[in-house]
Amino acid sequence: MSKRMYIVLVAILALGVMTYTAWQARMRNSEILTAFEQVNRSMQEQQDSLHSGAVITEKDMQATGDESRIKTWQALHNVSTQTSLYIDSLSHLIESHSTDDGDIEVADRIMIHDRNGLALYHRLAEYKSLADSLMKPYTATPPTVIDLTSAQTSEGKTGNNTADWINAYFHQVPSVAAITILHKFRNDVDATENMCSKQLLQK
Repeated sequence: MSKRMYIVLVAILALGVMTYTAWQARMRNSEILTAFEQVNRSMQEQQDSLHSGAVITEKDMQATGDESRIKTWQALHNVSTQTSLYIDSLSHLIESHSTDDGDIEVADRIMIHDRNGLALYHRLAEYKSLADSLMKPYTATPPTVIDLTSAQTSEGKTGNNTADWINAYFHQVPSVAAITILHKFRNDVDATENMCSKQLLQK
């Protein structure tokens, strides 16, 4: 349910052709805000599950006694933790500055005008590149799930993938939607670490 609902809600966010007034009215609809809250809870539950998996993998990795794989895992774990904490800090920042879940000013200001969305894009790109590099000795297709392609509709695209990616997720969206999306990116990082760790154990 959560993955399908997330896709539907992101599609709603990608409708950048709305006027500001229409978008504001639509996003304050209680049903849509409730849907985001439900997906957000699901994302948080998934985080707990992925974290539990990573802890188990750490114990198993240490038990292999393979120094090369242990060092690779440690490097991956460290950068995953740093990236996750950074994403969490953005979620907390938006939450602490929001008047309510439907506030559409805060994410726009923090993520676009203050350029945190651009910093996040580059942080995720660097994470994906490093994870791919660390896993290259073990697999030709590293199992990273970070997707940095723009979710913007064709009508709203500017031709700049980075700008389109930022605007699609954070331009005039309610705080609860921005936080849900950040949790989704956090889960992508956790899932990448988890899948790479399992693959390291198989080699």
